[in-house]
Amino acid sequence: MVAPASADTHTSRRAVNLPTETLDFTGLLGGVAKTGQAAVKNADGNTVGTAVQQCSNVLSGNAYCTGLITFSGSGSLAYAANIPTSATGSYTGVVAGGTDSLEGITGEIKGTITSHTVEELVFE
Repeated sequence: MVAPASADTHTSRRAVNLPTETLDFTGLLGGVAKTGQAAVKNADGNTVGTAVQQCSNVLSGNAYCTGLITFSGSGSLAYAANIPTSATGSYTGVVAGGTDSLEGITGEIKGTITSHTVEELVFE
């Protein structure tokens, strides 16, 4: 007799309750736009974590990017998006999950590019 599969104890939670954050890639050298490590800053401009993002060109003017945002003391979020390589623009991506207190988080990440090195993020 095969034992029944255990119930999944992880519940899905929407990312809508997360605050707006800024990814600041200032000082990033070379490579595809927005590839590397960034400071994660809150609305007051305080650093509240780090982000690591890897991008590759897929279409003219856009890069496919995956990343991991680690918030100091609360866990990490994984995401993916097609991000414009221009100095301004916007995009929508997917939050693929989280760790620690952010485990089970799902939803969208909406980015607004304010310069080649800065992106404002809203989680939905």
